[in-house]
Amino acid sequence: MGPGQPPVAIVPAWPPLVVTGLLGFTVAGVLLWAVYARREAKKLRSDPRLDLAPALPLPEPRPVVSILIPARNEAATLGPCLRSLLAQTVPAREILVVDDQSTDGTGAVAGAMAARHPQIRCLRVEELPEGWGGKNHALALGAAKASGEWLLFTDADTQHAPEALAQTLAYSCHQGLALCSLTGRQRCESFWEHAVQPVVYAFLDFRFSLKRIRDPACPDAAANGQYLLVRREAYERAGGHAALRGDLLEDVALARRAKALGYRIGLVRAPELVATRMYTSLGGLWEGWTRNLLLLAGGRVGAAVEIAAWLLGLSVVPFVAGGTLLIGVGTGAAPPAAGVIAGLACAAILAQEAGLRRLRGYAPGWAVLQPLGALAVLAILVRSTWRGLLGLGVTWKGRAYSARA
Repeated sequence: MGPGQPPVAIVPAWPPLVVTGLLGFTVAGVLLWAVYARREAKKLRSDPRLDLAPALPLPEPRPVVSILIPARNEAATLGPCLRSLLAQTVPAREILVVDDQSTDGTGAVAGAMAARHPQIRCLRVEELPEGWGGKNHALALGAAKASGEWLLFTDADTQHAPEALAQTLAYSCHQGLALCSLTGRQRCESFWEHAVQPVVYAFLDFRFSLKRIRDPACPDAAANGQYLLVRREAYERAGGHAALRGDLLEDVALARRAKALGYRIGLVRAPELVATRMYTSLGGLWEGWTRNLLLLAGGRVGAAVEIAAWLLGLSVVPFVAGGTLLIGVGTGAAPPAAGVIAGLACAAILAQEAGLRRLRGYAPGWAVLQPLGALAVLAILVRSTWRGLLGLGVTWKGRAYSARA
């Protein structure tokens, strides 16, 4: 060091125990991921699935279907949804749009479509009765006006392949299902959608077994309200949406009631048949999943703790440990070999996540956001659980609800 030069800061080397511990957390994460990824990939490949292949023949006479769409401030998405439903290879008898006190022109969009297509009918909710959820009330109103022997409940932000209804109806009839729900492709366009949505749906895949839902001897039941086809007889015997008036997870509740009555139900993967973009912003993700995440965990704090441990162990701790080691190597506090191992371990985890995202229909390149997405979902889960514990309820589309499963 020459005269006038500042002294070089020497970072003390970390104790071997610290380096070994950080390496242990990182390598353990890789091993956990190897077990998890193998299990999930096997399940994803063996789950019941519908695609664009030719449909099974429909029974004669052809079943009559009514489609019901609850719509509250959905002016931006309702038009494309209706156009995709009008293009079905097996047309529904009627498409009922229930405008749930929208303030954004949803009613005008529905009315303009109905003027061109007599198949579409518009209903308007004038008042939300005490104790009802908005969606449940809208669907109950629509079901009371529908004439089909099958009812298809679908959301205004969905888009449907032309074969979707034919495939689902034929599959339900041939499999003897009274309720068949599709889990479709989740469209992700923004940064936070790519970060959060695959992590939430990975949790749902981990929690729900489609084979157990299908098994009449197993009590497990679930459905996806984005696409839920049900026989009217089963729907009415289950009490319809009037029996679910306060349930925020009305789709799961309806599936439970139908299965408890002895009806066969099914939840089927169909990424080619239906697609949904649930939320378009971080704020929408934050509020929407705060409303549902604890309920999707069964409404139990213990289950929320298990999910938090799952998120931390798989997607947070390994990257925090590996990142700390890489910083240590950069400052000279950790040996270079530790950084190489940490970097390879993190890369291996992200490669496995990319493979799972590909199987689930997401862009695999966004797998690099897995740690950030896990932290975001963890924060949402904490908020959802906290509000549930305090009985604060949730707010959605300008309405306040008490949270109950």
